[in-house]
Amino acid sequence: MVNAYKMMKAEPDKNKKISEALGYSSRKYTELNHPIRVNPRILNHSKSCTHQYTIIILHTHFSEYVKGLLSEIYHNNPLRVVGGHGGNIPYKKIVELGSIDAINREMIESVFRKLENQRSTQKLLDDILSKGNAAVDDDVKRRAMAYLEMRHLLIHSFGIADGDFVRKYSGMVPAVVGEKLPMGYPLVESAINAVRELCKQVDAAMLSGGYVVSRNGT
Repeated sequence: MVNAYKMMKAEPDKNKKISEALGYSSRKYTELNHPIRVNPRILNHSKSCTHQYTIIILHTHFSEYVKGLLSEIYHNNPLRVVGGHGGNIPYKKIVELGSIDAINREMIESVFRKLENQRSTQKLLDDILSKGNAAVDDDVKRRAMAYLEMRHLLIHSFGIADGDFVRKYSGMVPAVVGEKLPMGYPLVESAINAVRELCKQVDAAMLSGGYVVSRNGT
């Protein structure tokens, strides 16, 4: 992004297409067929989209991480995962799955979907922690949730902060009810650091709880 800005700034012909100034084909990258003189608007929009995507993908990776924890707990103590969830697999499905490993994966996925359908990232994490006999610092958890729950607003509310979000997290994210979330690099960096710290604590707590075991020294 910085290099692109420098290249466009150095181009004397401000009516030249952005794609051409950057050395790309204007036919292939038609979205860059705007003249250089409008580049601040284009770059600001691009940065905003990148920041939003980072928050969304951060939530996706965290969900995969939590599902991985569920799988780890299952392999150490299956009943900790499936014991309280009931569920049935039809004979036909069992035959189609074909192996005990595939059946195990199906049960883990089914339990994860039930937990995920609660539509609460914090409730999902708390349920997984309880299955792993683990707990983490509430402040660390709350700080990470402030950023993870932004994903819902970005996907379903055009990034507009609502009263519930502001009430819970205004001390960490300077959000205003009815206004767009304050996206930017500092916020994205804080989000990544907060979720990383939460994962470190969850890892340590899960190992200590005894339902997840370390492998290869990790």
